[in-house]
Amino acid sequence: MEKKSFTYTFPRLANRIITPIILVNPATGETFEARALWDTGASSSAISIVAAEFLRLKKVGRIVANGIYKSRKVNQYFVQARLSGDIRMMLLVSAFESDFLVGVDCIIGMDVILEGDFAISSGEDKITFTFRTPPGGVIDFTKPHKVSGPL
Repeated sequence: MEKKSFTYTFPRLANRIITPIILVNPATGETFEARALWDTGASSSAISIVAAEFLRLKKVGRIVANGIYKSRKVNQYFVQARLSGDIRMMLLVSAFESDFLVGVDCIIGMDVILEGDFAISSGEDKITFTFRTPPGGVIDFTKPHKVSGPL
């Protein structure tokens, strides 16, 4: 399978990784440009109720979602997420109220992150975030690595 990847560099140190994505209604093709928070503390991905209503997604289920502050019953939907130009995934997402995360329309959880390799590095007063799928191998900074070419 062909590896696909993307990288974002943020101009300053940040405490959240937020990237642009496009959410797509799989039945109609209608799109919604969203800001996605990459959240390793979220088991699964979610979208805002505003995005679900804008896309006119059809409810496929209802679950109890356990969040930071409380548990609540939420609707579930199928949506396609275009993480970058060539990385697209069909997701089963729950919907969250837009006041929960101001300025964010989507939470990318571990259901997506585990489909690839995910790395964050900092230096020179900036953050670099990169993702590739399918996974390409283990990233382990404690193992020696080979350097090719002159140093």
